[in-house]
Amino acid sequence: MYPSLPMLEQQTSLTELQRTWLTSPVAPIVLLPITAAMQHELATEQLAPGLHKLGVMLPFAPLFEWLLAAYKKPVVATSANLSGSPIIYQNEQAQQHLLQVADVLLYHNRNIVMPQDDSVVSMAAQSQTPVWLRRSRGLAPACSFYTPQRQEPMLATGALMKSSFAIAQDRMAYISQYMGSTESYDAQLMYREGLVHVQQLLHHRPSVIITDKHPAYFSHELAQELAAKHKCPLLLVQHHKAHAAAVLAENNLLHQSEPVLAVVMDGTGLGDDGNSWGGEFFVYHNNCMERVAHWQPFPYLLGDKMAREPRLSLLSALPAGMRHVCKQWFTETEWLLYQKMLQSYKGIQTTAVGRLFDAAACWLLQMPGQQYEGHAAMRLEAMANEYVQANGIPAAFDLTIEDNTLPGSRLLAMLIHAESVGATAPELAARLHSSISQSICQMARHLHVPRVACSGGVFQNSLLIDMLHLHAGNDLQLYFHQQLSPNDENVSFGQLVYADCNIDDVWASALHQVDD
Repeated sequence: MYPSLPMLEQQTSLTELQRTWLTSPVAPIVLLPITAAMQHELATEQLAPGLHKLGVMLPFAPLFEWLLAAYKKPVVATSANLSGSPIIYQNEQAQQHLLQVADVLLYHNRNIVMPQDDSVVSMAAQSQTPVWLRRSRGLAPACSFYTPQRQEPMLATGALMKSSFAIAQDRMAYISQYMGSTESYDAQLMYREGLVHVQQLLHHRPSVIITDKHPAYFSHELAQELAAKHKCPLLLVQHHKAHAAAVLAENNLLHQSEPVLAVVMDGTGLGDDGNSWGGEFFVYHNNCMERVAHWQPFPYLLGDKMAREPRLSLLSALPAGMRHVCKQWFTETEWLLYQKMLQSYKGIQTTAVGRLFDAAACWLLQMPGQQYEGHAAMRLEAMANEYVQANGIPAAFDLTIEDNTLPGSRLLAMLIHAESVGATAPELAARLHSSISQSICQMARHLHVPRVACSGGVFQNSLLIDMLHLHAGNDLQLYFHQQLSPNDENVSFGQLVYADCNIDDVWASALHQVDD
């Protein structure tokens, strides 16, 4: 947190949009490229190790103005929460948990009713496309860009990670703030409290509830509970189709006469076929969402453990004849066990592009594990960005579409081969980004659908967005989220849109819960 805009501009150059964000009433955290001046003045390697951007903000409350005016230097500001847990906002909780890390706790005579994290935004450098990474303080629960068609009150409960809920009431839409990962019990409690708070404010009682298809998600379980309580229908919407609906609605593409290709790429989500999706191409036309293409499936070895260990993504995604290159990251016992599992594997497959980024990061960064969600992919983007800044965008690997499938395993094999004949890790990180962005455009041309809308956590990657604009040329038209995050925060809104527009005749498959 910098004391003032002039002090910040002594250490970096800002675009007009970045300056507007920093000084707006929303006052978000803005991710800015780390400059030499920042490296000289700040402990950037400790604040953002291995990354190329730093979160920067200006004082947005009188207390911060007063403190920083007195200190006259930037300070490190962080949310009051333990890693993986929701923000702490009650005095008793602060005394119990924060005195481990804080010397002083400052209270107010007015209690916090509903906490919100800081909103976070980035920008693709060349295209200046805004990328909201977290939509929270200053932005939620308002939603000014969508007017529901249906009169009845609706509730959509969202996804598991980066959760949110969305409400339609009196033909107005409301999307909650970022609610964290509802894998943890504390986050589930905060989600419930946030939902009750907004429902009381709006006098909202849902007549239909929409949720993700995954039966083990907290959002799904809660939706079942509330549908039984309110004796209302429950609609199930596939995770990536909800992403697609969200970006289409935000760009006013739902009621156009021409088809749109929705590209949804992330780390996981239960697919209609029971597998884990995450590299999907949907054609939306005449109120129908059809899955027409995807990235090549590979074994979803050990399930969600794969998301925490990039070594598992590399081992699973590589062609069988190349898996031996991964042996260095496994104990002998693990190696024998995992090889045996893969040889007779008949379990869930995944098409997730997020896992391809993890696999590449494992090899190029020698990074078999990661400290937090997205860690490997963010470091890979930083390495690629450094190469691009110095050398420009490199040529993509030539990937052939077969049966409307893109070959992720072949991409990784080509990357490893290129390194064996002298290519550097930064160059290959950049070529990976270039290859994935070119493949998206290649698929759009192959399908003859020139309008392309992108959603999913992979599109938090600013470099990938810039490369997409380059490869799109003049014959493809690209659409991205403008006010919502591309990550799972937008899933609840997409679910709401699915029900509101009755996409794929979703109302025909409504479930009716019975209160025991």
